[in-house]
Amino acid sequence: MKTSIYVFFESRNEFVWMSKNKRKLNSPDVSQIVDQEQTNMRIPLFVKKSNAEGNDFYYLGNMNIKKETALEKMIVKEDGDKVSVIEMNFMLASPVEKSLYDYLLNSN
Repeated sequence: MKTSIYVFFESRNEFVWMSKNKRKLNSPDVSQIVDQEQTNMRIPLFVKKSNAEGNDFYYLGNMNIKKETALEKMIVKEDGDKVSVIEMNFMLASPVEKSLYDYLLNSN
């Protein structure tokens, strides 16, 4: 399953994930993720710093959902319309290497 995501790091091993627009907790792709423990779904994390940085993606490891954090939110799009998204936290199996973490968070 390939899903576009937005990742906001809380720490080197925890981050916030935001789904594509127009998703609800009972959307099929979201349900599969939320039920990761029951389905034994492996969820690898690949990130890209920005399009300006080139085409390099970095593999950060496998991740596990913190199921209790899954929540449906409404956000306002650029055109002013409101859409639902799902936000949830994940834990990486191993913390991101400090130098890579610093690079990914550095805005320069």
